[in-house]
Amino acid sequence: MSICQVEHFLTTFLDHLLWKSHTFIWSQRMTIFSDIARGLEYIHNFSVENFIHRDIKASNVLLDHNLRAKVSDFGLVKPAKDADKLVTSTFARTFGYLAPECSIQLPEERLSMTHYLSYQNYRVPIFRNSVVDKNLFKIVDPRLHLSNEAWNNLLQVAYLAHQCTATEPSGRPDMNECFSWLTRVG
Repeated sequence: MSICQVEHFLTTFLDHLLWKSHTFIWSQRMTIFSDIARGLEYIHNFSVENFIHRDIKASNVLLDHNLRAKVSDFGLVKPAKDADKLVTSTFARTFGYLAPECSIQLPEERLSMTHYLSYQNYRVPIFRNSVVDKNLFKIVDPRLHLSNEAWNNLLQVAYLAHQCTATEPSGRPDMNECFSWLTRVG
């Protein structure tokens, strides 16, 4: 018999605050980034069976009254041992970023959707170009007032995100590296 313990946690979902013009200060953002990375690191590496979430987005992040984050909605989760099958399995995910190797292996009827995700939704290419050009001012939340130290931290986080969206999977850090990086920066 399985028993699932659910702590009383929910104050709100991250997306509710993001779309209600809530402005997070840099330290709050770093804590949220680190909490999400810690949750993903746990399910990727430390749970009894390792999993890949496949649907990380703001509406799947719960925040408590201290703005501590927890990853939620494991409806699309797959065992990590099946990771090589993820690209050829049914396309069940939220519209957003899709790793290039996934789009290459999608059936022909899925390519129009992949084209929409990868090429007409320019957020990832704009972000990647902004990091390479060291021109993050055009994509950083204008409500965010950063000290020099916080700006340097933001540049390091942007570089990490740039690595996470690398074209080649071998160029992407695993969640252990991401969490360690965010812990050092934050």
